[in-house]
Amino acid sequence: MIETTPSIARRKSRHRSRVVVNMVAHNGEPHIAELLESIVRQTRPVDALVFFDDASTDRTVEIVESYRDRLPIEVRPLPDTGYTHWDVVYSRVGQHVSAGLRELADEDVIIMTDLDDVWEETRVEHQAGRLEDDPDILVIAGSGPCIDDDGAPLGMDFHDLYPRPAGWQDRSAVEQLRWTIWKPYGSGANMALRGSVMRRIPPVPYGWLCDRWVTLAAAAMGGLDLDDTPVVRYRLHPGNSLGAMGSGVAGMLRRQVRWLRAPLVGVRRLRELHSLRSIAPTPALRRALSWPALLVVVASPVKWLGR
Repeated sequence: MIETTPSIARRKSRHRSRVVVNMVAHNGEPHIAELLESIVRQTRPVDALVFFDDASTDRTVEIVESYRDRLPIEVRPLPDTGYTHWDVVYSRVGQHVSAGLRELADEDVIIMTDLDDVWEETRVEHQAGRLEDDPDILVIAGSGPCIDDDGAPLGMDFHDLYPRPAGWQDRSAVEQLRWTIWKPYGSGANMALRGSVMRRIPPVPYGWLCDRWVTLAAAAMGGLDLDDTPVVRYRLHPGNSLGAMGSGVAGMLRRQVRWLRAPLVGVRRLRELHSLRSIAPTPALRRALSWPALLVVVASPVKWLGR
């Protein structure tokens, strides 16, 4: 089980990690300066912000470059994934974000980010600290208030959009895995992970978002931590390509229609989930990723009754 309160001895002896930000950007001009300002204001500075431009045609690159004297920015070419902007958005974004993460697999801690959110000032201190305090945590998914396009509060939090099961810390690793298969609980906006995770997990399959696959893999390894501490202000606006604008009843119905219209896609998804058996550390988790167990989990009404 994942500890919720690290011991004083562990706090005193913990290793201070190198913390890097993985930023893969395509046309983030409207809000990226506000994001960068929030990273500048962190109570624990990041050690590097690694920026991968994904064929932006606006001022995104120019704005990022203007912060070189305030942030330790490293601009790197995005690894060639073979995906272009003509590809399905889920596949393209999933592969490109994954490529950035794999470039950073030798780092201690990687913090993921969207381009339109605002970090709380203690995000790095809190998420890096939890990973330093508890070696059992591999991936941590935080929360935070939702804001509109202008930054005004919407009166709800991220975990209101994606409700989390009560008593997560008290559930067994197998229960946590089942719930993670049923529902998405993390986002590229609020997640942090150990770089070593990207060396251990299978590549993100076609059609998966990177954050969804990483949380599933972490749960398969018994190391997913769901934390309700606010770490970002999560922006909801019509320009969202992915994320919570696709949640709710409409999103649920779209998912059901995809499975019904393309059963072979569903079979492929099951096969990809089954592949996570190779990284499961215990017999119980490996059994939970067997074909019979996965069929039972996917057929459960819990998966299809909204979020």
